[in-house]
Amino acid sequence: MTVGIARMAATHLREAVFPQRLCYIANVFRHVQPQKAQYREFWQMGIELLGASGPRADAEVINIAVETLRAMGLDNFKISLNQIEIFNSLLAVSGMTETEQKRVRHLVEKKDLVELARVLNDSHCDDGLKETIARLPVLHGGIEVLDRLGAIETNRRASLAVAELLKVYEALKAYGFADHIVIDMGVLRGLDYYTGIVFEGYSSELGYGLLGGGRYDNLLNQFGFPCPATGFAIGMDRLALVLKEPEKEPAHYLVGGTDWPRIVAKAQELRDQGYIVEADVQESTKEELEDKARQLGNYQVIYLN
Repeated sequence: MTVGIARMAATHLREAVFPQRLCYIANVFRHVQPQKAQYREFWQMGIELLGASGPRADAEVINIAVETLRAMGLDNFKISLNQIEIFNSLLAVSGMTETEQKRVRHLVEKKDLVELARVLNDSHCDDGLKETIARLPVLHGGIEVLDRLGAIETNRRASLAVAELLKVYEALKAYGFADHIVIDMGVLRGLDYYTGIVFEGYSSELGYGLLGGGRYDNLLNQFGFPCPATGFAIGMDRLALVLKEPEKEPAHYLVGGTDWPRIVAKAQELRDQGYIVEADVQESTKEELEDKARQLGNYQVIYLN
């Protein structure tokens, strides 16, 4: 959906006041081998923040991802965070062919250490760089993993990317969910339009990512509209697999009577507490409401005079 939204924004939002915050829910199709939690047709929900760059913009989008998972009742999840320019800058000085680079990217993302080592050994990049790239799939944990990156000191592009990742991590601390954040050098997202911060959300109950996103500052420019952007999307079908049924069904209420303002207030109060409420709009008597409750079988009556 990101490419379609970029095209739409470049076509219809040029005169808008930026930054623009967009959201969507859409049916999506992908050419993949169908299996559990991976479908060719699925529902996707996402947001895009257009026209804003910098650590605060990235942190806002990641915060919305976290709050979305929390609102769905999830707490046992992690957001894996990376800056894709760290990886891109290493490949840029590797001397590998484009085919070799694509292969290495795929293997790092899949964390295939054995095949990655073989491909790197067959390449012509220097030994220090080979060691750094080979280490990327297993570099995940707290912010201290950045100290184990290795041969980037002389790579200005990589050093700047690390500095940006640190700034985003610091910006995220203000939201109070640092315990959900994992630095993961193996998160590359597999799409070539990402230009900076990338992230994925995982639950321990599912072997696939629940959400993913990142910064794509050059994508809108492909449609003639230079504009920084970042966003993420959640696979609704995958999310449904990890959501739990309520342990106990909430109580049901029929609220009626002669005092309409009190009926409305009481119904809203009960809904706010998580109960299922039907406000009587037919001015039924108490006896009529009690008869209806017996027919429904699981409703309690509140009658307000």
